[in-house]
Amino acid sequence: MTGCARPALAVANVGTEVVGNLDWVINTNASPLQWIEAGLVDGNASYGNCNAIVSPHSFFWADQRPNGSYNCHVGQVFSQGVYYGTTIYQLAAYGTTWDVGVGTLAQQSTNSLVTANLIETGTEEDTQPDGLSCSSSSNMQWYDSNGQLHTGWSDSSNGQAKLYASNPPGVYWVSQPNWLRSYAPNKSTCGF
Repeated sequence: MTGCARPALAVANVGTEVVGNLDWVINTNASPLQWIEAGLVDGNASYGNCNAIVSPHSFFWADQRPNGSYNCHVGQVFSQGVYYGTTIYQLAAYGTTWDVGVGTLAQQSTNSLVTANLIETGTEEDTQPDGLSCSSSSNMQWYDSNGQLHTGWSDSSNGQAKLYASNPPGVYWVSQPNWLRSYAPNKSTCGF
């Protein structure tokens, strides 16, 4: 999958809070749950064996592998308000190596998920009510299991993408199914 994000991210306490604009490729049928995420993060992204204080805001990707290990990778600082591309791409059908890239951070997730059945994008935060996230996701493209390229957040067998939000964060379509915005704590803070 590929996508674009244009973020404005900030947390009040970088030691205890985190906010991000992320894309996920997920295998919901696996136990434990397996996924790869990539995007833009600000704050404390310390989970599992990862001790990462991402401040100021940086490019970021992580994965939850079949063996249950959580691995994270932090890149350079990004500029607020600039569009950045995200790529999560499986190198071979049913292989376990994926190319992962966001901004200037490009690496590989190895010994990772064999297949994925869900793609997600949006705001993730552990900062309520202090975090600020104003982001936009657009130009999503993905390949199905037959190698067919799809554009936008829909497909012929599953229909339009569904939007889920808690308050905060929130999400809405700018132009369905190709461009959405997510925000926290509210739209007016972001100027949307």
